[in-house]
Amino acid sequence: MTPRELARYFPEGSFGGVRHAVALSMGQSGALVYSVETDKGAFILRIHGGPHGSWQQVSEMQELASRHGIAPLVVHTDAAAQAIVTEKVVDRSFVAAMSDGDTRAAAFGSLVDLLGRLHALPVDGARVGRQVEFAEQVWAAQVVRPGFPAWAVPLGRKIVDAAETFAKDGRLVLSHGDLHPANILWDGTRAWLVDWERAGAAHPYLDVATVSNFLSLPAEAGLRLLEMQENTPMVGENRSAFATLRDYARVVYGAVFLSLVEDLESVQLAKRAETPTLPECFRLLSTGELTLSDGRGRALIGAAFFKQCG
Repeated sequence: MTPRELARYFPEGSFGGVRHAVALSMGQSGALVYSVETDKGAFILRIHGGPHGSWQQVSEMQELASRHGIAPLVVHTDAAAQAIVTEKVVDRSFVAAMSDGDTRAAAFGSLVDLLGRLHALPVDGARVGRQVEFAEQVWAAQVVRPGFPAWAVPLGRKIVDAAETFAKDGRLVLSHGDLHPANILWDGTRAWLVDWERAGAAHPYLDVATVSNFLSLPAEAGLRLLEMQENTPMVGENRSAFATLRDYARVVYGAVFLSLVEDLESVQLAKRAETPTLPECFRLLSTGELTLSDGRGRALIGAAFFKQCG
């Protein structure tokens, strides 16, 4: 959309005129995201792209997170257009902060602080994520497709293992629900969480399980991050549960990425040993040798998640 078209989302009395706008993304949810400069400053506009009935839950979760300093400040909401305007946080890359010895501890600590505050909020009224049902559906749809890697077929058991863990441990907290690095902003001092499309009530370990997979953290490093969040040692059943949920998240994200590939057979996914790791895939993305705009990039990342499974 042009600045003139975007002006409808920025009341002139509050923002002045719209000067410049850049489209940032259209995520899997279908949301449209723009960086917009107005007479009053820089903002992010997010236009909801999910099912109509989910708008209220998404907007309520984002405003709740904003009020508690977990998400960037919400400055305007247009319920009729299902749009939210927030203050713009200049992102200096959470991954870069994690990779730098001078900022790693601060990045870890800030993320843990955000998750601790998010998980401490009341879950009353929050939708309960149907994790197992969704996982079973997306897995069942992908595992039967021609071109699905044969070596990954047995990983469906990881979903069963997670279902057993959820049945034994029914704890629920407010969860971000999609905590990959692109949804974590780093302003140079602290982290912020964005994209609340999948937020709701879920198991307290799932957020850390997800982000530790995307960061390819070794088992002990992932456990240390979880221990910081939970403020307790991860031993016995808790340690085992986290390992189970990490594998569960790997299987789910792997299947989701494959679901974005129109023709798996054309990709010719390699054997497990020949499949690139997730860090290798991200390196290829950074050099332009791989892209998420085509089936090959999505398929390789999906297979890389499967490869992470123990």
